[in-house]
Amino acid sequence: METINRLKLRWGIAPSATVDLVILNTAVFFAVLILSWIPFVNELLPLLYLKPAWNDFLWQPWSLFTYIFMHAGFFHLLGNMLWLYFIGTLLEDLIGGRHINRLFVFGGLAGGLLFLFAYNLLPMFSSQPMSPMVGASGGVTAVILAAAVFSPRYTIYLFGVVPIQLRWIAAIRVVSDLLGLGDGMNDGGQLAHLAGAGFGYLYVLHMRGQIRLPSLPGKKRKPIRNIKVNINRPEGGSKQARKDRRPNQDEIDAILDKINQSGYDSLSREEKETLFRASDS
Repeated sequence: METINRLKLRWGIAPSATVDLVILNTAVFFAVLILSWIPFVNELLPLLYLKPAWNDFLWQPWSLFTYIFMHAGFFHLLGNMLWLYFIGTLLEDLIGGRHINRLFVFGGLAGGLLFLFAYNLLPMFSSQPMSPMVGASGGVTAVILAAAVFSPRYTIYLFGVVPIQLRWIAAIRVVSDLLGLGDGMNDGGQLAHLAGAGFGYLYVLHMRGQIRLPSLPGKKRKPIRNIKVNINRPEGGSKQARKDRRPNQDEIDAILDKINQSGYDSLSREEKETLFRASDS
Protein backbone atom coordinates (compact mmCIF):
# COMPACT_ATOMS: atom_id res chain seq x y z
CA MET A 1 0.00 0.00 0.00
CA GLU A 2 2.89 2.35 0.70
CA THR A 3 4.18 1.73 -2.84
CA ILE A 4 0.76 2.52 -4.27
CA ASN A 5 0.62 5.78 -2.28
CA ARG A 6 4.04 6.82 -3.57
CA LEU A 7 3.01 6.13 -7.16
CA LYS A 8 -0.21 8.07 -6.66
CA LEU A 9 1.70 11.06 -5.31
CA ARG A 10 4.11 10.92 -8.24
CA TRP A 11 1.21 10.85 -10.69
CA GLY A 12 -0.61 13.62 -8.85
CA ILE A 13 -3.48 11.41 -7.66
CA ALA A 14 -5.04 12.41 -4.34
CA PRO A 15 -5.22 9.72 -1.61
CA SER A 16 -8.43 7.74 -2.09
CA ALA A 17 -9.67 4.45 -0.68
CA THR A 18 -11.86 4.01 -3.75
CA VAL A 19 -8.91 4.38 -6.13
CA ASP A 20 -6.90 1.96 -3.95
CA LEU A 21 -9.66 -0.65 -4.31
CA VAL A 22 -9.82 -0.16 -8.08
CA ILE A 23 -6.03 -0.53 -8.35
CA LEU A 24 -6.03 -3.60 -6.10
CA ASN A 25 -8.78 -5.37 -8.04
CA THR A 26 -7.15 -4.55 -11.37
CA ALA A 27 -3.73 -5.70 -10.16
CA VAL A 28 -5.16 -8.99 -8.90
CA PHE A 29 -6.95 -9.58 -12.21
CA PHE A 30 -3.83 -9.16 -14.32
CA ALA A 31 -1.69 -11.11 -11.84
CA VAL A 32 -4.15 -14.02 -12.03
CA LEU A 33 -4.25 -13.73 -15.82
CA ILE A 34 -0.47 -14.03 -16.06
CA LEU A 35 -0.24 -16.83 -13.48
CA SER A 36 -2.97 -18.81 -15.24
CA TRP A 37 -0.49 -19.48 -18.06
CA ILE A 38 1.48 -21.65 -15.65
CA PRO A 39 -0.21 -25.09 -15.63
CA PHE A 40 0.48 -25.92 -11.98
CA VAL A 41 -0.71 -22.53 -10.74
CA ASN A 42 -3.75 -22.58 -13.02
CA GLU A 43 -4.93 -25.76 -11.29
CA LEU A 44 -4.74 -24.01 -7.90
CA LEU A 45 -6.74 -20.91 -8.87
CA PRO A 46 -10.16 -22.56 -8.27
CA LEU A 47 -9.20 -22.66 -4.60
CA LEU A 48 -9.85 -18.90 -4.62
CA TYR A 49 -13.37 -19.22 -6.06
CA LEU A 50 -16.43 -19.46 -3.80
CA LYS A 51 -18.10 -22.82 -4.41
CA PRO A 52 -21.72 -23.31 -3.32
CA ALA A 53 -21.41 -26.81 -1.84
CA TRP A 54 -20.87 -26.84 1.94
CA ASN A 55 -18.20 -29.54 1.72
CA ASP A 56 -16.14 -27.50 -0.74
CA PHE A 57 -16.48 -24.36 1.34
CA LEU A 58 -15.41 -26.07 4.56
CA TRP A 59 -12.19 -27.19 2.85
CA GLN A 60 -11.47 -23.66 1.56
CA PRO A 61 -13.14 -21.14 3.91
CA TRP A 62 -10.77 -18.35 2.76
CA SER A 63 -12.67 -18.33 -0.54
CA LEU A 64 -15.44 -16.31 1.15
CA PHE A 65 -12.97 -13.42 1.02
CA THR A 66 -10.77 -14.18 -1.99
CA TYR A 67 -13.68 -14.60 -4.43
CA ILE A 68 -14.39 -10.87 -4.10
CA PHE A 69 -11.16 -9.99 -5.91
CA MET A 70 -11.49 -12.59 -8.68
CA HIS A 71 -13.25 -11.76 -11.94
CA ALA A 72 -14.49 -13.92 -14.81
CA GLY A 73 -13.11 -11.67 -17.53
CA PHE A 74 -11.97 -8.16 -18.42
CA PHE A 75 -15.46 -6.77 -19.02
CA HIS A 76 -16.67 -8.26 -15.73
CA LEU A 77 -13.85 -6.37 -14.01
CA LEU A 78 -14.45 -3.19 -16.04
CA GLY A 79 -18.15 -3.00 -15.20
CA ASN A 80 -17.57 -3.44 -11.48
CA MET A 81 -14.68 -0.98 -11.34
CA LEU A 82 -16.54 1.75 -13.26
CA TRP A 83 -19.45 1.58 -10.81
CA LEU A 84 -17.08 1.48 -7.85
CA TYR A 85 -15.00 4.41 -9.05
CA PHE A 86 -17.80 6.84 -9.97
CA ILE A 87 -20.15 6.10 -7.07
CA GLY A 88 -17.41 5.30 -4.55
CA THR A 89 -15.50 8.55 -5.04
CA LEU A 90 -18.74 10.49 -4.64
CA LEU A 91 -19.62 8.71 -1.39
CA GLU A 92 -16.05 8.86 -0.08
CA ASP A 93 -16.13 12.67 -0.28
CA LEU A 94 -19.08 12.58 2.11
CA ILE A 95 -18.22 9.86 4.63
CA GLY A 96 -14.52 9.08 4.24
CA GLY A 97 -12.43 6.22 2.87
CA ARG A 98 -12.62 3.91 5.90
CA HIS A 99 -16.35 3.49 5.37
CA ILE A 100 -15.82 2.71 1.66
CA ASN A 101 -13.43 -0.10 2.57
CA ARG A 102 -15.92 -1.53 5.05
CA LEU A 103 -18.82 -1.33 2.63
CA PHE A 104 -16.84 -3.03 -0.12
CA VAL A 105 -15.41 -5.88 1.95
CA PHE A 106 -18.41 -6.62 4.18
CA GLY A 107 -20.83 -6.18 1.28
CA GLY A 108 -18.84 -8.83 -0.57
CA LEU A 109 -18.84 -11.13 2.46
CA ALA A 110 -22.61 -10.70 2.81
CA GLY A 111 -23.03 -11.61 -0.85
CA GLY A 112 -20.96 -14.76 -0.40
CA LEU A 113 -22.88 -15.86 2.67
CA LEU A 114 -26.27 -15.40 1.01
CA PHE A 115 -24.98 -17.35 -2.00
CA LEU A 116 -23.96 -20.26 0.24
CA PHE A 117 -27.15 -20.35 2.28
CA ALA A 118 -29.46 -19.95 -0.72
CA TYR A 119 -27.89 -22.76 -2.73
CA ASN A 120 -27.89 -25.13 0.24
CA LEU A 121 -31.17 -24.29 1.96
CA LEU A 122 -33.65 -22.89 -0.60
CA PRO A 123 -35.46 -25.40 -2.85
CA MET A 124 -35.64 -22.98 -5.80
CA PHE A 125 -31.87 -23.17 -6.19
CA SER A 126 -31.50 -26.93 -5.70
CA SER A 127 -31.78 -27.57 -9.45
CA GLN A 128 -29.43 -24.75 -10.46
CA PRO A 129 -25.90 -25.54 -11.69
CA MET A 130 -23.50 -25.57 -8.73
CA SER A 131 -21.04 -23.18 -10.36
CA PRO A 132 -18.49 -21.24 -8.28
CA MET A 133 -18.91 -17.49 -7.85
CA VAL A 134 -16.35 -14.73 -8.40
CA GLY A 135 -16.50 -10.95 -8.53
CA ALA A 136 -16.79 -7.76 -6.51
CA SER A 137 -20.45 -7.14 -7.35
CA GLY A 138 -21.68 -7.56 -3.76
CA GLY A 139 -19.24 -4.97 -2.41
CA VAL A 140 -19.87 -2.58 -5.30
CA THR A 141 -23.64 -2.82 -4.80
CA ALA A 142 -23.18 -2.10 -1.09
CA VAL A 143 -21.40 1.15 -2.03
CA ILE A 144 -24.15 2.08 -4.51
CA LEU A 145 -26.97 1.50 -2.01
CA ALA A 146 -25.12 3.33 0.75
CA ALA A 147 -24.69 6.35 -1.52
CA ALA A 148 -28.36 6.24 -2.48
CA VAL A 149 -29.54 6.03 1.13
CA PHE A 150 -27.09 8.67 2.34
CA SER A 151 -27.92 11.19 -0.43
CA PRO A 152 -30.91 9.85 -2.40
CA ARG A 153 -31.56 12.97 -4.49
CA TYR A 154 -27.97 13.54 -5.55
CA THR A 155 -28.00 13.77 -9.35
CA ILE A 156 -25.32 12.37 -11.61
CA TYR A 157 -25.17 12.57 -15.40
CA LEU A 158 -24.88 9.27 -17.26
CA PHE A 159 -22.50 9.65 -20.20
CA GLY A 160 -22.33 13.31 -19.22
CA VAL A 161 -25.83 13.90 -20.61
CA VAL A 162 -28.66 11.96 -18.88
CA PRO A 163 -29.46 13.24 -15.35
CA ILE A 164 -30.50 10.59 -12.83
CA GLN A 165 -30.72 10.59 -9.05
CA LEU A 166 -28.85 8.03 -6.98
CA ARG A 167 -32.05 6.59 -5.53
CA TRP A 168 -33.26 5.62 -9.01
CA ILE A 169 -29.93 4.01 -9.90
CA ALA A 170 -30.14 1.91 -6.74
CA ALA A 171 -33.82 1.05 -7.34
CA ILE A 172 -33.17 -0.07 -10.93
CA ARG A 173 -30.25 -2.25 -9.83
CA VAL A 174 -32.22 -3.95 -7.05
CA VAL A 175 -35.41 -4.46 -9.09
CA SER A 176 -33.51 -5.91 -12.06
CA ASP A 177 -31.80 -8.42 -9.75
CA LEU A 178 -35.09 -9.40 -8.14
CA LEU A 179 -36.78 -9.91 -11.52
CA GLY A 180 -33.91 -12.02 -12.83
CA LEU A 181 -33.54 -14.18 -9.74
CA GLY A 182 -34.16 -17.86 -10.39
CA ASP A 183 -33.74 -17.77 -14.18
CA GLY A 184 -30.48 -19.72 -13.96
CA MET A 185 -28.49 -17.09 -15.88
CA ASN A 186 -26.55 -15.44 -13.03
CA ASP A 187 -28.32 -16.34 -9.81
CA GLY A 188 -25.13 -16.28 -7.75
CA GLY A 189 -24.27 -12.77 -8.88
CA GLN A 190 -27.82 -11.54 -8.31
CA LEU A 191 -27.85 -12.98 -4.81
CA ALA A 192 -24.54 -11.22 -4.11
CA HIS A 193 -26.00 -7.94 -5.42
CA LEU A 194 -29.05 -8.21 -3.18
CA ALA A 195 -27.03 -9.10 -0.08
CA GLY A 196 -24.62 -6.23 -0.77
CA ALA A 197 -27.57 -3.89 -1.24
CA GLY A 198 -29.01 -4.96 2.10
CA PHE A 199 -25.71 -4.44 3.87
CA GLY A 200 -25.21 -0.99 2.30
CA TYR A 201 -28.68 0.07 3.42
CA LEU A 202 -28.17 -1.20 6.98
CA TYR A 203 -24.71 0.33 7.21
CA VAL A 204 -26.02 3.86 6.63
CA LEU A 205 -28.78 3.30 9.19
CA HIS A 206 -26.02 2.18 11.58
CA MET A 207 -24.07 5.38 10.87
CA ARG A 208 -27.18 7.42 11.64
CA GLY A 209 -27.68 5.60 14.94
CA GLN A 210 -31.03 4.14 13.87
CA ILE A 211 -29.80 0.54 14.28
CA ARG A 212 -26.76 -1.14 15.82
CA LEU A 213 -24.60 -3.50 13.78
CA PRO A 214 -22.01 -5.79 15.40
CA SER A 215 -18.62 -4.12 15.89
CA LEU A 216 -16.61 -4.03 12.66
CA PRO A 217 -12.79 -4.04 12.46
CA GLY A 218 -11.19 -0.61 12.49
CA LYS A 219 -11.06 2.43 14.70
CA LYS A 220 -13.85 2.35 17.24
CA ARG A 221 -16.14 5.35 17.54
CA LYS A 222 -19.17 6.28 19.54
CA PRO A 223 -22.39 5.65 17.63
CA ILE A 224 -24.50 8.59 16.52
CA ARG A 225 -27.51 8.61 18.79
CA ASN A 226 -30.89 10.17 18.13
CA ILE A 227 -31.62 13.39 20.05
CA LYS A 228 -34.32 13.01 22.67
CA VAL A 229 -36.23 16.26 23.18
CA ASN A 230 -38.14 16.83 26.39
CA ILE A 231 -41.17 18.88 25.34
CA ASN A 232 -41.77 20.02 28.93
CA ARG A 233 -38.49 21.96 28.97
CA PRO A 234 -38.56 25.55 27.70
CA GLU A 235 -35.74 25.00 25.23
CA GLY A 236 -37.38 21.95 23.63
CA GLY A 237 -39.25 23.96 21.01
CA SER A 238 -36.13 25.81 19.86
CA LYS A 239 -34.18 22.55 19.53
CA GLN A 240 -36.95 21.01 17.46
CA ALA A 241 -37.08 24.10 15.26
CA ARG A 242 -33.34 23.87 14.62
CA LYS A 243 -33.71 20.15 13.90
CA ASP A 244 -36.49 20.71 11.34
CA ARG A 245 -34.82 23.69 9.65
CA ARG A 246 -33.42 22.99 6.19
CA PRO A 247 -29.64 23.61 6.15
CA ASN A 248 -28.40 26.40 3.91
CA GLN A 249 -25.64 25.94 1.35
CA ASP A 250 -22.99 27.69 3.46
CA GLU A 251 -23.54 25.21 6.31
CA ILE A 252 -23.33 22.25 3.95
CA ASP A 253 -20.16 23.56 2.29
CA ALA A 254 -18.49 24.09 5.68
CA ILE A 255 -19.32 20.55 6.75
CA LEU A 256 -18.05 19.06 3.47
CA ASP A 257 -14.81 21.04 3.84
CA LYS A 258 -14.38 19.60 7.32
CA ILE A 259 -14.96 16.07 6.00
CA ASN A 260 -12.33 16.57 3.30
CA GLN A 261 -9.80 17.78 5.87
CA SER A 262 -10.48 15.50 8.85
CA GLY A 263 -12.90 12.76 7.75
CA TYR A 264 -16.53 12.04 8.56
CA ASP A 265 -15.89 10.95 12.14
CA SER A 266 -14.53 14.40 13.03
CA LEU A 267 -18.04 15.88 12.72
CA SER A 268 -20.07 16.67 15.79
CA ARG A 269 -23.47 15.09 16.31
CA GLU A 270 -25.20 18.30 15.21
CA GLU A 271 -23.08 18.51 12.04
CA LYS A 272 -23.91 14.90 11.13
CA GLU A 273 -27.61 15.55 11.61
CA THR A 274 -27.35 18.69 9.48
CA LEU A 275 -25.73 16.66 6.70
CA PHE A 276 -28.41 13.96 6.89
CA ARG A 277 -31.18 16.59 6.73
CA ALA A 278 -29.51 18.08 3.66
CA SER A 279 -29.33 14.67 1.96
CA ASP A 280 -33.05 14.08 2.56
CA SER A 281 -34.16 17.50 1.35
